[in-house]
Amino acid sequence: MAKMEWVTFEIAVREGAERWLLTSDVAPLLGVSPKTIARWAREGKLPCQATLGGHHRFNEREMQDLVRSLINRPTQGNPYA
Repeated sequence: MAKMEWVTFEIAVREGAERWLLTSDVAPLLGVSPKTIARWAREGKLPCQATLGGHHRFNEREMQDLVRSLINRPTQGNPYA
């Protein structure tokens, strides 16, 4: 029987390459639970890519833009803002 050799691969992130976030990464950015993020993704409320296993991946740049837009959004009719 041949001896099995393990080969490890390092994945280099190219400058300018897109980075993808997990639901557990996006949840604290938006202040909700990972289950809420998954539900919003299924409902089409958040842009994402689905994996073959049915998980969701979120483009880091799109999530940063979303958070910025929510922070900069003027409040409407909220007397406590």
